[in-house]
Amino acid sequence: MKKILLGICALVLTFPLTTYAAEQQKEVVVSGGNLAFNQAQLNFTDITLASTKSNQTSKATTKVKAVDSRGNGSGWTYSVSATDFVTTMGEEQFTLPISTVKYSATVVDTISGVPLDFTSGGEIAQNKVLSNQPGVVLSVEPGKGQGAYEFEVAYNLTLPKTIRNTQGKEIGVVAGKYQSVFTYTATSGI
Repeated sequence: MKKILLGICALVLTFPLTTYAAEQQKEVVVSGGNLAFNQAQLNFTDITLASTKSNQTSKATTKVKAVDSRGNGSGWTYSVSATDFVTTMGEEQFTLPISTVKYSATVVDTISGVPLDFTSGGEIAQNKVLSNQPGVVLSVEPGKGQGAYEFEVAYNLTLPKTIRNTQGKEIGVVAGKYQSVFTYTATSGI
């Protein structure tokens, strides 16, 4: 039995053993998506005029979902502008200046991506006056904001003691349904 084992070992040792290894390069393509913002409808609360109240307000809160799946890390800005609130009585128009509205934003949730830290850059609106020129609601610097985030934006309209009519005359506040057009803009980068 020993001779058979020695013969098999000798046979194995006389034939060279070869191993085979090969390297192959593989690829994965990662494609970027879009920059998108979705916002729930904005509805201000109604105001009932009361001459005994000095600061009457109307509030509105909305949720905004920001999704940056572009994969380029260039940052983004979400801004708002609005027209004055206007109502019509007969032939005459009455205006509540848009500057009577202030807005603030807060981060509600990081759905995916790195949590945002506005203390180290970017901007999140805090008690900003609304205007007919775009004002930043949220802005993240390059290298940040890649992912999906949910924000809440709160608007606060303070009813002025006086308003202006079509001729520019200052009068007391007129009851009516005031309307404004809000414009939201999303841009790449800061």
